[in-house]
Amino acid sequence: MQAAASHTGEMHPVKNVENGAERTEFDLALQFYKKEGNTVASLPYDTKITLASLLKQAAHGRCDADKEEALGWFDWVGADRRAAWEELGDTPQEDAMETFCTTLRDELPEFVAWRAALLEGEREIVEQAKKQRELEQAERDRKERIRRFEEDRARLERERIELLSQQQQHHAAPQGALSPSAVPNGTPVHASTPRGNEGAAAATPPARPPPVPSAPANAASFIQHLAKQPNPDTSLTVERGGVIRVRVPNPRPGTTVISWSFCTENYDIGFGLEYEVAKEGDGDAVIKAIRPVARVDATNVVSTGQHCENTPGFWCLVFDNSYSIFRQKTVHFLIETGTVAGK
Repeated sequence: MQAAASHTGEMHPVKNVENGAERTEFDLALQFYKKEGNTVASLPYDTKITLASLLKQAAHGRCDADKEEALGWFDWVGADRRAAWEELGDTPQEDAMETFCTTLRDELPEFVAWRAALLEGEREIVEQAKKQRELEQAERDRKERIRRFEEDRARLERERIELLSQQQQHHAAPQGALSPSAVPNGTPVHASTPRGNEGAAAATPPARPPPVPSAPANAASFIQHLAKQPNPDTSLTVERGGVIRVRVPNPRPGTTVISWSFCTENYDIGFGLEYEVAKEGDGDAVIKAIRPVARVDATNVVSTGQHCENTPGFWCLVFDNSYSIFRQKTVHFLIETGTVAGK
């Protein structure tokens, strides 16, 4: 029984999802043949003999009876398979594979449906794996963007602090110091001289301002000290990215000294002092930077200072938290005004 080779085109490889190896159409047909034994058993006897002989030819080539095991006297099925294999003669193994696939497709519609379902299921697995890889890549890209953002933010913060430090050094030598002595915490007392009165100010030695109020230097003791004060407004919360200005009037320019003390809970805060010169007529107010904003670590030690201004207007104590994008800051403070001694 000679089985002619059917040349219906080359067998295209199919990717195996499990190990990535390529499988031919013959691999799929052989998988079906072995797994779906009950379905194959329903084929006519001659067709099953033909399929068995084609498998032998595909695996070993031409039949060599001397190398095969001897058949039993009553092994009629084995004898028929051996005879069908011998009839294939020198049929190329590739042709035997293709004929095997063609026979399954022609004789068993179940093979066609099984093959389509198998490949469709594997395509879904491939698509799911592809989507998973895309999600993982997107997550890696997101983390990389966050990392770069944090690096840029840290770099900008360092540049901002450096700029503030330069500005602070630039304004380190104040004009018209009332006294060469230093107040607690090493903060000098500053005074401004009205225009047109420079000569008089230089001729008359300035009086020494009153000392900073004797508030505790320790932050914890300072907070307890504030709790005993009659004024309940001795603390404020600066939201993340926010700035709060405390405005204090100057009732007697040239003789009134403002003194401040403050501490923070857990974190540092930016602090600076501005002076808002009173408007003249319909003109705009002029803001003078007395002490540029700089970050102050006042979590354990109370930060203090004082200032005297000869120009009518208002002091503005600036608590700056604009550099923080994560944390709000709580500030406990005491602000008092006094009179320069001898005036």
